[in-house]
Amino acid sequence: MRYRFAGAMVAAVLSLPAWSQAPETPKLRVSTIPIAGMVPLYTANKLGYFKNEGLEVQIDFAAGGAQSLPLVMQGTLQLSNGPIVSVALAHQQGFDLKLIGPTLDDKRSAPGQTASVVKADGAIKSVADLKGKRIGVNTINSVNWMYDRAFLRKHGLDPSQVTYVEIPFPSMIDALARGSVDAVNVPQPFHRIAIDSGQGRVLGYPFVEVQPGVHIAAYGASAKWLDANPNTVRAFTRAMRRSIEHLRANPKEAKDLIAEFTKAKRELVEQIPIDDWSTELSLDDVARTLKVMQQEGLLKKPIEAKTIVHEVGR
Repeated sequence: MRYRFAGAMVAAVLSLPAWSQAPETPKLRVSTIPIAGMVPLYTANKLGYFKNEGLEVQIDFAAGGAQSLPLVMQGTLQLSNGPIVSVALAHQQGFDLKLIGPTLDDKRSAPGQTASVVKADGAIKSVADLKGKRIGVNTINSVNWMYDRAFLRKHGLDPSQVTYVEIPFPSMIDALARGSVDAVNVPQPFHRIAIDSGQGRVLGYPFVEVQPGVHIAAYGASAKWLDANPNTVRAFTRAMRRSIEHLRANPKEAKDLIAEFTKAKRELVEQIPIDDWSTELSLDDVARTLKVMQQEGLLKKPIEAKTIVHEVGR
């Protein structure tokens, strides 16, 4: 009986009129950052995957989730690149933001997606040499900022002994070359550009050293909006998963798309590995990031991973 009932239910769902499964909000504004790891969003838009799901997506750019998530809370944006750190901080402040997949992940071994880079011909030879120096990060209180601090601690340097300076990712290598900062925490393809141009040298890979394979960023939205737009959310995640599958299966085209999206030279992009992505959020991985936040003093009290991950992302 249970089998026949389940079959009837499936048949009923499949027979629902198309309008009942159509996106509640077909026009979306989504914010991201122009780095290699965020290319699935660009790909889903360019190859028509969003359109196939009944969505029209406008992509906005920001320095990071810490900058764009407030616009989500205001309703200016529906979704934003959402590092776990930024969403957890917003949750702590009383804002009901939640995460959905897919996620950009770092590598499980070096070289990582993000590196700590210094001048190739500079005096800084080790992490200890950063004492009293200036480090460029995309935004203060960002995921990169926090893991850079944890990276310093791992090497015996108290983060209070350095000064963090906010610099957009595309401007970091120029700032390093000018001497505006002494080191930068920078993702692909920019740290590859720094190395190949002879301007930079890698001190280490913060994410890989602190939490191998970490979910660097997912997508954040207000819990109220997510609950009110289940079809829209499912359509968005389906298109993004399709995009990731396409990038994994077509590495040459993926490199072309990364070059277009980041404005990096194609020959430089050729030398960087394709990023890793997860189509679903791991609550265990989110919990590990929340633990690092506690260690870095960003959380006043513990937060359970499930409270900031929407059910569609699990």
